Amino acid sequence: MKKRNDILKVIGMISMVVDHVGVQFFSEDPTFLYYAMRIFGRLAFPIFAYLLATGFQRTRDRKKYALRLGAFALITQIPFQLFAGHLNVLFTFLLGIFFLSSYEKQEMLGMVAAILMAEFLRTDYAGYGLLIIFIFYKFGENKQKTFLYLFGLTALYGTLSVLSLGHFEWVVLIQLACVMALPVIWHEFRWQIELPKWTGYAFYPAHITILLAIQAWIDKL
Repeated sequence: MKKRNDILKVIGMISMVVDHVGVQFFSEDPTFLYYAMRIFGRLAFPIFAYLLATGFQRTRDRKKYALRLGAFALITQIPFQLFAGHLNVLFTFLLGIFFLSSYEKQEMLGMVAAILMAEFLRTDYAGYGLLIIFIFYKFGENKQKTFLYLFGLTALYGTLSVLSLGHFEWVVLIQLACVMALPVIWHEFRWQIELPKWTGYAFYPAHITILLAIQAWIDKL
């Protein structure tokens, strides 16, 4: 059996930390460094969306997969509520499993319900995130279609965001950088890394808790 290579997951984790450091410590007075960190941070969600889509297809027990995501979503929400004030991305991934299951069963109502729930509950990336997961599930290694759909979806998402905000924000434009994740996802890495099974799940709430603790320490200085 081919060994699992978690290097893509490690890159996603590094990207996520850099993005969250930018949000936590540099967002009040944005500089070039802040925008550079946010741009690099755009790699994280597509990478994890791709891993979820492939994991959904390969796992032998989807119910167990969903329960694991749900458990860590609840654990993560404790620090994430202080960090961002809305539901964390693991809830989006949980709804992503429901969305993909509904697609396989040809239940359009279930797919629509998943998107509406993501939007209503304000999960991280919400319905936009579910559609990214679907793009990776549906088109897999078809590089041209994946790029076109991801770029087109993100451009539409950015346009709608600007219209809803009523003004332009650079963060909306920065989201287009998410397509930079595609060459990373498709790259054949020579290095081999295998993390303990629960590392990715535990890392998410742990790094947010650490960032909050550092911020509390800075506030006391």
